[in-house]
Formats: sequence, C-alpha cells, structure tokens
Amino acid sequence: MASITKVLSILDIFTHEKPLWTVEEIQEKFNFSQPQTYRYLKERCDSRLLAKFKNYYMLGSKIIEFDATIRICDPLLIQSQDILENINKEYDIDVSLASMYGMNIITTAHISGPESKNIIFGRGVRLPLLSGANSKAILSSLN
Repeated sequence: MASITKVLSILDIFTHEKPLWTVEEIQEKFNFSQPQTYRYLKERCDSRLLAKFKNYYMLGSKIIEFDATIRICDPLLIQSQDILENINKEYDIDVSLASMYGMNIITTAHISGPESKNIIFGRGVRLPLLSGANSKAILSSLN
C-alpha cells in the first residue's frame, strides 16, 4: 500500500458512528504489525492529522484547519452564501448546498430554518448517490 493511500485510508475510518479508535482496533482493521501501527499513528499525530485522547485516537486539529480554509476560501461557498441566506430568510426553511466530488455527493453548506428538524445530512456528510433531493438534482444536471 502506498504511503499516501495509507494516510488517507487511516483517516477514512474515523466516522460519526465511530470517531475514536484504539491502537489495537487500528492494527486489526489494517492488519498492521504493532510497531508499524505505532509508527503510522505517531506520524499522523506529529502532522496533526490525528490526535490522542486518553487511550484513543481521533481526527486532529489539522482537519479543523482544513475545514476552516474551505469555509473561507471555497469559491462555490462564497458565491452561494448570500443566496442560501436569502432563501432561508424568505421562506423560513432549511437550505442546503451539495457538491459532487468524483462519485461522492457531499453537503457543503447547511442553514437551518426556524422549525428545523434534526437534519441527518448536514455539512460534511456524504449523501446517497441515488436518493435524496440534492443527489437527484446534481445527477439530473450531468450530461
């Protein structure tokens, strides 16, 4: 497995459902040796991609910094912010923006309305490719 693939695959295991992993769980998940697991975790912690919390590992501060950069600099978010806010205020509804990255559709912005329900597909959540309004709108616009 190439080094960059290992970096990304380790980051991919951290989800909403399981945000914390032990060394043993990571070692078992990737079939790494114990020294290899500790080395990879140390490298990811040194780069702030991961952080240690008690006996667990979680996503690190660098991920938060990346998110802040995207929120501030993403051209689509910048151009759509006023539009999303205007729709939200005018119709008092939840408004979301989703983008397609490769074969993934991800919610990139969400503004809650006054009677907002618990939105399952908020910012940063990968949407099902073939279901949901956002996914269907994006897929219908593809040539």
